Amino acid sequence: MKRLNTIALAVSLAFGATAVHAAGSAATAYQEGDANNVVITQTGSTLANATSTQLGNRNQATIDQNDAPKAKAAVEQKQDGNKATITQKVDAGNAEAAIRQDGLNNVASIKQTDTDNIKMWAEIVSKGEGNTADIDQKWSYNAEAQVLQTGNLNKAAIKQDDADDFSPTNGFKEATITQTGNLQTASIQQLNADESRADIVQNVSLNSQATINQGKGVGLTAKILQDDSWNSQATINQKGNLNDAQISQTNVSDYTTALIDQDGNAQKATIAQKAAYDSEATVTQKGSANLAGINQNNLAYGKAVVLQDGLAMVTDVNQSGRFNEAYVTQTGSLHYALVNQTGTGTGSNLNVATITQGGLGHTATVTQAGGAGNVATVTQN
Repeated sequence: MKRLNTIALAVSLAFGATAVHAAGSAATAYQEGDANNVVITQTGSTLANATSTQLGNRNQATIDQNDAPKAKAAVEQKQDGNKATITQKVDAGNAEAAIRQDGLNNVASIKQTDTDNIKMWAEIVSKGEGNTADIDQKWSYNAEAQVLQTGNLNKAAIKQDDADDFSPTNGFKEATITQTGNLQTASIQQLNADESRADIVQNVSLNSQATINQGKGVGLTAKILQDDSWNSQATINQKGNLNDAQISQTNVSDYTTALIDQDGNAQKATIAQKAAYDSEATVTQKGSANLAGINQNNLAYGKAVVLQDGLAMVTDVNQSGRFNEAYVTQTGSLHYALVNQTGTGTGSNLNVATITQGGLGHTATVTQAGGAGNVATVTQN
């Protein structure tokens, strides 16, 4: 039986208008089911078209748009017990927001603040049960954000911000979170960012965590892929300009940890963990034009740590087997380091490779194949 429930609709338009469609503004609420509630508030707006559709029971939706020409906001809720909140304030020019919840007990929130003459777009889609998603964009210029969640008990957060002295000259931010699975956590923060991009994808994973933090800079790119990897963690921290960081944890890379920390210019770092069990990989880059790659393929209980602080240095670490560890430290300029480990160590007899380079223009290669308890140390100054 179709039933139209009580609607709490608050509309306060400029020029003292009281009709819903006055001054070019429109608000629409449609409810089907029991005990649904929606509140729509539009203030001083001529084109703030808000729409709420509730198909199910005990859903809650709140849309608040103040001084928001062309704001637009839409909430669609299917099934039961969902909660959605959209807030757009202070001349939110071209700021569109949409929340779609198809499942049970999902919670979503979008807040876009202080965006006059700024284009924005934020979208949240939650399918499943008990998912939480938050998007917060303020003082932003040309910022886009998107969250797509399929599964249960997932958490996603995107925050794109600028300082009080924010001046929209170049603009453009972008953030994408896609989660398929259960008990996953993803977070993106782009604070004081300029021309930044961030991308997190978690597919068929359980209890995995992914975080991207981007500070002030130009042309920052960060991507995290977690596919069929349970209890894995990936983190990217970026500052500076033109830095590129990518982490992939795939093919049942359970209990793996990956961290990339970049502070400088034109750095590139890649961590690929494929069928890697209980392994760790860390890249820290400072300076300019450094390149680092860690590949952990069919590896168990491995560890790789790369530290670069200087100019135009390159490190490659390739690991497979068991209980292999590699440590590379580079300071100075124009170094190259290569570590290949395919041995089968044990908990008490690790294979360990250590390369330390300082000064100018050194090259070092360490290969450990087969066996256990091998130790190689290279120091170049």
